[in-house]
Amino acid sequence: MTPYQRHMRSLKWRKFKRRVRASRPSYCEACFATGVPLQTHHVTYERLGNELPDDVLLLCEKCHRHADKERRSDVA
Repeated sequence: MTPYQRHMRSLKWRKFKRRVRASRPSYCEACFATGVPLQTHHVTYERLGNELPDDVLLLCEKCHRHADKERRSDVA
């Protein structure tokens, strides 16, 4: 298991996600959709394991997939 995978399964990450979700409005921060499940998307991995709230966005599944696709194309 990679360090990333370990962190994504950690209690620390789950608590961080809960704090972020509790502190922000319940809508996708990209398309502003409401009433949809939100996912926590890393804007940066610089502080993986010690994320700051500004290191993540709350996104709907569609916007999260798009953001991940954009990141992969930026790396290629």
